[in-house]
Amino acid sequence: MPSIDYTLTTNTDLTKEQISTGLPRELTPTLELGKDHRTWNKEHLKALKLILCNFMIKPKRNRFDGIYLYSRKNIKNKPKRYNPHSISLSSLKYVIDALGRAGIIDHRPATPRKSGVPAENKLSEFRVTQQALDFAFSLGINPDTVKSISRKHVRLRDRETDALIPFEWDEYTTHIEQFMTEYCSLLNQHSIMLKTDDEPDKGIVEYGDKLGEHIHLYRNYRNYSDYPEFKEDIDKLWIDMKNPNFAFGGRTGSYWMSGIAGKKENRPTVLINGNKTKSADFPCMHINLCYVQETNKWYQTENKNELRKQGRIEEDGYYIPDLHRDIPKKMIQLMLNIKSRRAVSMVFNKWLANEAEDELVEIYKEAGLSNIEIMDKLEEKHKPIKDYFYKGKLVGQIIQFEEANTVMHLALYFMKMYKFPVLTIYDEFLVEEEHHDMVNEFMYSTIACELCQKYSLMNQIKYL
Repeated sequence: MPSIDYTLTTNTDLTKEQISTGLPRELTPTLELGKDHRTWNKEHLKALKLILCNFMIKPKRNRFDGIYLYSRKNIKNKPKRYNPHSISLSSLKYVIDALGRAGIIDHRPATPRKSGVPAENKLSEFRVTQQALDFAFSLGINPDTVKSISRKHVRLRDRETDALIPFEWDEYTTHIEQFMTEYCSLLNQHSIMLKTDDEPDKGIVEYGDKLGEHIHLYRNYRNYSDYPEFKEDIDKLWIDMKNPNFAFGGRTGSYWMSGIAGKKENRPTVLINGNKTKSADFPCMHINLCYVQETNKWYQTENKNELRKQGRIEEDGYYIPDLHRDIPKKMIQLMLNIKSRRAVSMVFNKWLANEAEDELVEIYKEAGLSNIEIMDKLEEKHKPIKDYFYKGKLVGQIIQFEEANTVMHLALYFMKMYKFPVLTIYDEFLVEEEHHDMVNEFMYSTIACELCQKYSLMNQIKYL
């Protein structure tokens, strides 16, 4: 579900007279307009224009369910960079509440916090109706008149509130911004489609300027340096950036990567320019990146299915005899993100109890291996990188930084060099079938982004 895009606008400025007379009023007879200047003032009208512009972004995509998420928390207003029209939260809530009371949108605000009860981490939502779309069209707001201004690709967010945080541009963030601008511009020249529903003519999603939604990918970073639990580790690292938070994370998401569209079962339905696609992914990516740093070689360049066909499955980075692959895979993930074996074991037990499928739990029990024994086997299997384990969450984010920059650099390289579109899904590429073998062959040997390597902290992990 999308959130409100604060960068949208249209050339028409709304007035109270416009919404209270003629066709707009006929379409919204239940909308409360008030009798004085305190109701639907200029700030309210600015917020209304923003909301109506948001309605126009996706109506031509027949999979769009019209639901938007937003927060009603009284946190600091968004910085100018992310909110170029200076829309206040109070004005936004006023408009959404008024449209909801009038039945123009289906509004479902989150339950208000009760005294003495911890607040639920839940967003409010509203659903766009045909009446809301007709209202926007009657005011001259439609897909052809709506545009976005000042929308950047690099974002810094708070770890807990998700609020956008201002930052100063430096060499790294400027490079990533320019990089993502070029990548999205090239991607929008193509048509990307997928299906999320088995019924004919339903659940068709379209991206790219040719047929569907304009693609604007973000690179997301978090403010780890503002949280005391990370201070000790950050102080141990040499971070040559104006803002140390950009040395961690940086993944991109949305579109074919998230929500219903991002489910693996829908992956085979993805078409690029009407052609079938095939996936080329880095097996055991985080393990692989540690090996590249430590040994200057990839640990594994063939996926588990290829190794199994060749009778070499024991070479898979997650292979432990008698265990389903997902069990050691989860354990490795925790070992690269949590400090101490004891803490890893505790979190692994919670995963088994609350998240793991019943089949995996049964296999785990039948194997008769303790958590410590599984960790022992994985440490023995990966001796060259054993110093990368049990270093904490920031290490996982350093590896994510490396992953994001490696994958995105390769995607843009292939697009510029060979002139075909490349979609990314974390450590995976989706390309038209005819290009798959070439991508799969050269993804391990293409030169990495030098500037990103300059700021990478991979070479400091084992000293933490």
